[in-house]
Amino acid sequence: MAIIYGVDTGNPVAPLMVRDAIIRCFIAAHSKQLEGVRTFRKFDSDGDFENFKLQYIDVFIRGIFCKAGFCGGNGSYSNPTKESLMKVVEALKEYASEFRSQDVIEQHASEIMTLINLLS
Repeated sequence: MAIIYGVDTGNPVAPLMVRDAIIRCFIAAHSKQLEGVRTFRKFDSDGDFENFKLQYIDVFIRGIFCKAGFCGGNGSYSNPTKESLMKVVEALKEYASEFRSQDVIEQHASEIMTLINLLS
């Protein structure tokens, strides 16, 4: 049993938990780049900045669901399925290949796939 992006693999895993793990993964992966936003935008507090990062990545992940063909209904951001999550991971791997090494991408994708594989 392990904790993967906030999800305890020793407990039942739901699709929304995997989606949220993907969001946490991407926030962590892009944290350094998002820090650059502080150079041209003032935030009242660290909490406001953390909220900005969450909203930014949330909108990005919503777009990836649509790009993968799941804009509404079953499989969408709001109602992810095992199939849609697998397609989103593949789309994110393609996106990340422009910024990260293949080893890093595969490591993170593998962690998320561990969660996906725990879904019924």
